[in-house]
Amino acid sequence: MMQYGELGDTFYFSAAVNDTTGSGIDGASAVCRVRLCGGAAGAAAIYSPTPTLLSHANHLDGSYEIAIAATAGNGFATNSTYSVWFTISADSENPGAFLGQFALGKALTAADFGLLLETTIATATTQQSLILTDGSTSDAAVYPTRLITIQDASDSRFIDVVKGSTYTGATKTLVLTTPTASFSAAAGDTVRIYKDPHPELMTVLADVRKVIGATLDGAGTEGDPWGP
Repeated sequence: MMQYGELGDTFYFSAAVNDTTGSGIDGASAVCRVRLCGGAAGAAAIYSPTPTLLSHANHLDGSYEIAIAATAGNGFATNSTYSVWFTISADSENPGAFLGQFALGKALTAADFGLLLETTIATATTQQSLILTDGSTSDAAVYPTRLITIQDASDSRFIDVVKGSTYTGATKTLVLTTPTASFSAAAGDTVRIYKDPHPELMTVLADVRKVIGATLDGAGTEGDPWGP
């Protein structure tokens, strides 16, 4: 199994353990090792997460889940691929298993599709003054000029395009000129800011082209500014 993500993501793998007759068994001393693919044969595993035995009665015996926090602090790096290995003591044996691989920054991510920032509303001071959970610390961030959407946390079907006015980096406060229209913005709602300009800015550009065309053809209608 191959998974894709970005540096900082958490990846989950599963393992099932059987005894020598083929029946599920919890075993003991489960160990997981994560290796950087392509590293030297003698290189040590870069990370050793602790497998978790799923203990609820409706889980099968020997069901384990492994969470791998792929952070820089844990030794991971973007544009790298990692393999995940598992072993355990079960029925006087020590079977080993390859669980899969994951790659960081090698597949298309939200950023590849133009997403600058995805965060949530920490506090909706008013419907037009929103304190974000995360964001740039600089007042010079160009968020207000960008396409911004807010998605209702209580009903994900509601996603409104809003227009920014100002942004204060010290408090991560985004002030809007237009609030959400189909729902009331509240703490927990998802805020997405894209690289693309707000649609109204695109309209302004179209109006400028129309003025240029009208000036060139003298007819008061849009003309071809690049024509003869």
